[in-house]
Amino acid sequence: MKHVLVTGGNGQLGTELKRYAWPEGWAVTAIDIDEARPARYRGDHGDGRGRP
Repeated sequence: MKHVLVTGGNGQLGTELKRYAWPEGWAVTAIDIDEARPARYRGDHGDGRGRP
């Protein structure tokens, strides 16, 4: 199985790639870039305040 990783999965390109009928043996994983970044870089420290 071959995999395609798309960061920015909620953008225009990511949305279209998720809709595409991939051939057998191919799979797409589309994530939004914020999902890929650790909380310390997003400013989400778990207290609901974000960065100071």
